[in-house]
Amino acid sequence: MNVVLARWQFAFTSISHLLLLTESGRQRSIIQGIVLTTNAVSPSVSTTGVAISLAGFVLLYVVLAVVDLLLMLR
Repeated sequence: MNVVLARWQFAFTSISHLLLLTESGRQRSIIQGIVLTTNAVSPSVSTTGVAISLAGFVLLYVVLAVVDLLLMLR
């Protein structure tokens, strides 16, 4: 049981650090204060476009979660 718990904690920590590293590399100039967040926003992307994109990703992940759950219950 201790081995399983240790592996879970290692996986969680690794994923958290990877996310932090990825975002730091992707938005380095914003994090270091070289570019302000207000200047990094694209004016050509509308709020509707962002909402549609977000809804599409949420729907995709819900479908994948349902498929995953069905496969695990088989």
